[in-house]
Formats: sequence, structure tokens, C-alpha cells
Amino acid sequence: MTTSSAAYIFNILRLIGAEHRPLGATDVSQRLGLPLTTAHRGLSTLERANYIVRYQSSTKFVLGDMSRQLLQSFFGRFAIRSLAPPYMHRLVMVTGETVSLFVPIGWYVARISLIKGTNEIIRTGPVGEVWDLHRNAAGQAVLAFKTEIEQKRYLDSLGNRTSRVERKALETGLAEARTNGYVTITDDTKSELSIPVLGHHNAPLGALVIEGKVAARDVNACLSTVGRLSELARAEPARFHNLYDHLDPEHVVLPTVG
Repeated sequence: MTTSSAAYIFNILRLIGAEHRPLGATDVSQRLGLPLTTAHRGLSTLERANYIVRYQSSTKFVLGDMSRQLLQSFFGRFAIRSLAPPYMHRLVMVTGETVSLFVPIGWYVARISLIKGTNEIIRTGPVGEVWDLHRNAAGQAVLAFKTEIEQKRYLDSLGNRTSRVERKALETGLAEARTNGYVTITDDTKSELSIPVLGHHNAPLGALVIEGKVAARDVNACLSTVGRLSELARAEPARFHNLYDHLDPEHVVLPTVG
């Protein structure tokens, strides 16, 4: 990595944005392989521009107002974000659970909106959080409705990150999701129901995720609610489309959870 240009400053900003804890100069230096003085200089530059702020007056930093404004501006480019809230509120009313909107970007999904439910939740990730497609319910719901060619290309891109058994289980789960119209994931820490938002030619524009256990009697109501959102999106294909379809997904690299 060169320190003779401003590139390292953006790397520092990306690192702080991807972390879920405040970072100081030593953290930045170790994580990015920068001299400590360079890390201090980069943090000072970002602080002066209000891209980062000190956490509770300490020597560690979190994102500042300017970064949040840029993030909100980026999220605002997804037209589905402005259309989804009434349907997200409806899902909250039906289930009592927190509901998030994820959108696909390359081989990832990013959480761009969240409405908290009334029920107690164990964990909800922040807006801006990014996941690999196969690693959470939203990504799998999106992946299930991509074309067979796109699915194969993604699965092939995983290489040795998944075993043959894991890949087979994922393929089976994607087929079931396409048939059922939703994905459920339940483990020791969470329970999620994810329903894809489908646009023109049933291309996945994103997914709404109910972050809690959904009673069997409520699943059809949730499917119907998201179905109405998909109908509106399909009615205006020029407005509601994936902004990043023109990019080769293998050339998109984002910092992910875990």
C-alpha cells in the first residue's frame, strides 16, 4: 500500500465504516499495515472533515455526520427504498418483529433500511451492513431468484470456501426457496424469514427480512404484503431496477460481516 497519495485515507475510512467498534490509530496501523504516524495523520484529516468523530471523547473513532450523509445519499439511489416503508410497517404489524430491507450489490446484499418491531430481539445488524449472498436469509432469497447461469457462477466463485456437502445443501435450499417464495434461517442466535422483492421478469430487486420467529399462520400474510410491493415495482421497470446490473459482480468487493 502506498502512503504517498490520499489512497490510504480512504482505506482508513472504509475500515472504520466496516467495523462495529471504535478504532484508534494503533488499530488502524495494525489492520492496514500503515506506519503509526501515517495512521494518526489520516485520522486527523478525516476528523477535521467530519467524516469521523471521537468516540466518547476518547482516542478512538467512529463514523461522523458527513459519512452518514454520504451513506444515506447512496441508499437513496435505490428507488425501492422509498417504496418499501408502508409494506415494512405492515410486516411489523403482522409479526411484531423488526423488518429490514436488503438490496443486492454484486455478489453481496446490503441492509439499507430498518424498521424496529415491538417484540424483544436478540440482535439486529446496523444499516449499511453487508453480507455475502449465501451467508444470510436476504442473500439467499435474492440468489434463489437469479438465473440458473448467475446462480452457478456465484456458487463456482465460492471455490473452497464451501465444501461439496455445503454447496449441495445450499443448492437444495435455493430450489426450495424459489418454490416456496421465501427463505427461513433459524439457529441458536436468530430466526429470520426473508421474502424477495421481484421486479421486471422476476429479477430480484432486494429482500425484506423479518428478524424473528414468524408464526405459520402469518407467513401467507407476509408473502401477500411483499407480493403487492413487487407488483408496484414491476409496473415501473425503468424506475425499479438493480443499479449495479451493468457491473461484473466479481469486480465488486465490499467489506462483509464476519
